[in-house]
Amino acid sequence: LLCLWSMHYFKRLGEVMLVHVYSGEMPLVTTASMVAMYSFVGYALSTVALLGHNHKGANSLVLPFSKLDIADAFGLILWLVGTVGNLTHHIIMSSARRGRGGTKEYVALSKLGGLFGTLTCPHYCFEVMAWFGYALVGRTVLHYTTVTFFSVYLGGRARRTRQWYAERKLL
Repeated sequence: LLCLWSMHYFKRLGEVMLVHVYSGEMPLVTTASMVAMYSFVGYALSTVALLGHNHKGANSLVLPFSKLDIADAFGLILWLVGTVGNLTHHIIMSSARRGRGGTKEYVALSKLGGLFGTLTCPHYCFEVMAWFGYALVGRTVLHYTTVTFFSVYLGGRARRTRQWYAERKLL
């Protein structure tokens, strides 16, 4: 579990540093809340893992493949598909926002590619999928609370993003 969370976190850091092209400035309060949330989730999930509290009654830092069940396998697949889908759609979105001569040009969602023609924020959908897969592997109240939090948070952001695209006639 720590490995999955760590890979997600480092993927996220790489996206922020190398992939993202932001549409505007982010308020300091939003940035601070995201840092606090990631720090809290990382600390809480690490504590749960280090204490060895998981659905198998074993140390969750060491999970031999012989002890994997169908929910673990399904969770790992969901996590992998969600993580790759999230990264892929961030790259698609980033390439569409890189304009010529240093200016940003925004492209209509239907022309971006990937699942942007179907969903306003497929990268959010894939991120929730990854967290749900993570929760299936962890199977504690904390893991399910984490996926619920991300679902609500990203749902709200998707709504605001849709409004942003609608205001610019990019839907």
